[in-house]
Amino acid sequence: MTVKKKKSHKNKFHKLTFKFSKREFEVLGKCAQLESTTINKFIKRNIRNGIDEMMPRLKTWFDQLQPENQLNLFEDENITEKPVQTSMVEEYSNFYSNENNKNQE
Repeated sequence: MTVKKKKSHKNKFHKLTFKFSKREFEVLGKCAQLESTTINKFIKRNIRNGIDEMMPRLKTWFDQLQPENQLNLFEDENITEKPVQTSMVEEYSNFYSNENNKNQE
């Protein structure tokens, strides 16, 4: 009879430990009692609330990050103007209109 191997799976949670002084632990217990929850649920809820408050700041921070190997096209920091973008169709409109006239003749 063959033995089945257990499927390996990634842990969805990470273990985190805290050390509280006696006074801090008592206050934490009283706060948890006020909200009629356990200490663990109280801590998790407050951590989630703190993370939700930090998310807008984190998003702006991630948007500002620039990889080290990214090419910097405008190395001069004194340049404030962006280059003017032109349309090739407008630029070569005379060329296209001449071809259309020749085809019509």
